Amino acid sequence: MKLTLGFSPCPNDTFIFDALVHHKIDTEGLDARWKRHSSLAQYTRDWAISYGQSLFPEEGCESETITCIKNDLNWNVNAINDYLLKNGYRMDRGYGTLRGKAFRIPHMGNIYLDDLIEYLECFDEALKNV
Repeated sequence: MKLTLGFSPCPNDTFIFDALVHHKIDTEGLDARWKRHSSLAQYTRDWAISYGQSLFPEEGCESETITCIKNDLNWNVNAINDYLLKNGYRMDRGYGTLRGKAFRIPHMGNIYLDDLIEYLECFDEALKNV
């Protein structure tokens, strides 16, 4: 007996089903994801403040997915970025009139604490070497 489907399966559904079955998609849930973003944001803020930098946005206006740091210490963000690029990372050096005066560290999407720690350790190395 030959089985014949009366429809063509949607390729997107097929790919998503395969990804879910083989644990290729993180299923942490939206609430847990936002909680993780908030935790990573606080970790990054604490890191910046521990260096003597301040946050660029007004208190209460901070993002949970990206930390904008005011470059109070006048770090050479171009040299830091070059160091990061050589090590497989990058940074946002600011834009427009804020270029070099503020920089941003993202911690959104599928970034986890281990990823952020690894990134910030490389950033720490950059600060010692530039």
